[in-house]
Amino acid sequence: MEIPPNIESYDRDNVPDPALAWQMAEFFAANYPDMHDPLERAQDLEKHGSVDAILERLREEYFILIQRGFQGRIAGLLEWKPIRVEGIIYAELTWLMTDSALREQGVGRSLHDVFVEQATQIKQGVTEPVALRLSVHKNNTARTFLRKIGYTQWSQSPTNRKKIFMGREL
Repeated sequence: MEIPPNIESYDRDNVPDPALAWQMAEFFAANYPDMHDPLERAQDLEKHGSVDAILERLREEYFILIQRGFQGRIAGLLEWKPIRVEGIIYAELTWLMTDSALREQGVGRSLHDVFVEQATQIKQGVTEPVALRLSVHKNNTARTFLRKIGYTQWSQSPTNRKKIFMGREL
């Protein structure tokens, strides 16, 4: 699958210029989910709230996908990282955000499709099983979308009673 022209993929070998990294940080802050408490917000914005923070995420082997919309503005952002846990590789989706004005317009699905393709490429190079995984707040309305695209609830988060793990096989 070729990445659609309005979706851009960044990683440790392909970093955005500082102006775009700043746009990513601004987009993250502007579209941060309401259900998170102030401490979670502060911690997450520390990891995503500046050019240096965005570039550090990429150095930590995260991938960031953005989809551009009207006038080239960021319409959606997806962040993920491959992690190994007990003989399984998880393509762990850490953030999927869309501009609030563009929800239910296919932005999240388009970004997720590229994420699945990237995770599938990892699967082709390893013998371990590969699965998609994420944690989500129990009251996050995105759970409906996640179920539509094949995710099921796997378990309760052991560290945060407000969150559950969801996943799906590749």
